[in-house]
Amino acid sequence: MEYIAHRGACAWAPENTLDSFALALSMGMDFFELDVQLSSDGVLVVHHDNDLKRTAGENIAILSSTYAELLKYNVAAHFKGARTQRIPRFDEVLDLLGNKVRLNIELKNDDGMYKGIEQKTLDCIAAAGNGWHERVLISSFHHPSIEITRALDPKIKVALLLGQADIKEALALSRRLGAWSLNLSGRRVSPELVSAAHEQGMKVLVYTITERAQALALERIGVDGAFTNNPEISQDGWDKIGGSES
Repeated sequence: MEYIAHRGACAWAPENTLDSFALALSMGMDFFELDVQLSSDGVLVVHHDNDLKRTAGENIAILSSTYAELLKYNVAAHFKGARTQRIPRFDEVLDLLGNKVRLNIELKNDDGMYKGIEQKTLDCIAAAGNGWHERVLISSFHHPSIEITRALDPKIKVALLLGQADIKEALALSRRLGAWSLNLSGRRVSPELVSAAHEQGMKVLVYTITERAQALALERIGVDGAFTNNPEISQDGWDKIGGSES
């Protein structure tokens, strides 16, 4: 089972910041995860929440803010001892990660709030070059975004984030879209689901792993990958791993 740097090395550095991704790179990670949203003036930015309340302590919505406005806030304010960090653009992170690693891009598009985010994301990947098209996986809890992405690009890898969606329906949609993986919480994974996904030729990726016992259990049932907040993963290092349930 392989491990995916969830929002970078976010147990050690502020999530979804350039520092977090750079630290995960330095730890030798070759598979990353990040969240993409859209500013009011059409700039793709990397941030998990729809607003800056948790990360910057400011009730500022990304949807209604220009990128210049978002740059005024320190999105590392929630992380004790961290240096000031500005919300990064998606293309900045692609540049930082270079030409070898793989990347799971989560489109944060609740209820379709970001019109056109799918095409903008694909355009940014294409503009970045460096073979990124072959090295990205685009996922979302908003399944219509994955349907749109697949219609726009028949070849790019896509995945449904399961959330509370019906498993049978998600498997059927994944099959229709030719999804590369099914991404879901460790709370919902089961040997039967893993077998069903594998029978469809899909991988199963599970978030967010915090305990050694859980990781070993996932390996035993054939899970292919796990998102973790701590890239410093080894059998002797599991006691250091922090994490979240999302």
